[in-house]
Amino acid sequence: MQGAWIITGGMNTGIMKLVGEIVQTNPNRYRPIHLIGIATWGCVAGSDQLDVHGINVHYAKPHVEERGEAPLEPNHTEFIFVDDGSVRKFGGEITFRARLERAISEDFFAIRPPSASSTPSPQLMPTPSFRSEKSNPIPVVLLVVEGGPNTVRTVHEAVVENNIPAVLFEGTGRCCDLFAKAVRLYKEYRQKFELCEENPCLDVPTILRRYDELKNRLREDLKEELRAISGAGDRLGAGGGKKMQNLTIAGESKQRKEDSVDYFSLVYECIDTRTNFLNIISLHSRSPVEPDIDLAILQALLNATSGCGLSKTNIQRKREQFQLALEWNRVDIVRNSIMKDDRDWENIELNDLFELALNRSQTEFVKLFLDHDFSLTDLFRNNNKLA
Repeated sequence: MQGAWIITGGMNTGIMKLVGEIVQTNPNRYRPIHLIGIATWGCVAGSDQLDVHGINVHYAKPHVEERGEAPLEPNHTEFIFVDDGSVRKFGGEITFRARLERAISEDFFAIRPPSASSTPSPQLMPTPSFRSEKSNPIPVVLLVVEGGPNTVRTVHEAVVENNIPAVLFEGTGRCCDLFAKAVRLYKEYRQKFELCEENPCLDVPTILRRYDELKNRLREDLKEELRAISGAGDRLGAGGGKKMQNLTIAGESKQRKEDSVDYFSLVYECIDTRTNFLNIISLHSRSPVEPDIDLAILQALLNATSGCGLSKTNIQRKREQFQLALEWNRVDIVRNSIMKDDRDWENIELNDLFELALNRSQTEFVKLFLDHDFSLTDLFRNNNKLA
């Protein structure tokens, strides 16, 4: 996959620092990687150096850092600072970042209508587009490593409020392990309480009662994981966890006492209304083969598009999935998961994707097209394309 943008919290600590160091080793200087840091202005150590207009600034890491501050990671290529008026309080950028990512992705993932059993949630408002009508929507994926209470907020903001799929790495701790256990138990309890969609025998009062019981039992079972994030049991406080961040801030305790957000409810809404947007990658596996992160990201996008609502037809979804697999150069995914029915090859307009595979010399894809009797008539009719 080429031309990707990576967005982090931009600080020189935790996994954000690690990502910056890895990107710095990019061997292709002609194809630079855009590493964008989005940070709360009041949490940037030495922000006074940046408070200028019309001139370039050489940012130097301060020798002394206050609690609730962190220096900027130097290998990021761009920064966006969100000034919400707060001072040394992480998380002020979460809503802005999610809205920006939603604007970038546009309507790549259509809103799926909630099922009858799902908890009611606010409808998403259309996001004004800043790109031309002819431009294609851009897929966006949230990668989560460890993380604290703010990471729970980030996942909820992305998945529920902005329809962006998330990949969480179980085994890295705290937020990721919380979601992994919650998803697993939720699926188990749905089967135990016979809350599967194919069960038509239950009346509405029974369904609602069983979902209440499921939710209460899940809250009880997750107490230890909730406490591991904040030390506050069921009701967690805001801390230093952020998207792609495993940072613990020394001055969190005061913030926790002031925070009244029910973080369990945020987790539950994610798993109850957007299960197909949550993708858990276990690092506990004893398999000698390491997890294929590239494939995990692709699978997250495919799962999200599969869960789209009536705003997209099955043909539109399959075409988008085909294009994603082409970008990832995963012909096996197309063959085994997307175009499983011969009728798909007849009903879906694929001329431009065939040309793309041909121009890129993606021979396995070209062979797959030809194996399914893909017509070359239109291609050879246009002499300009043969020049």
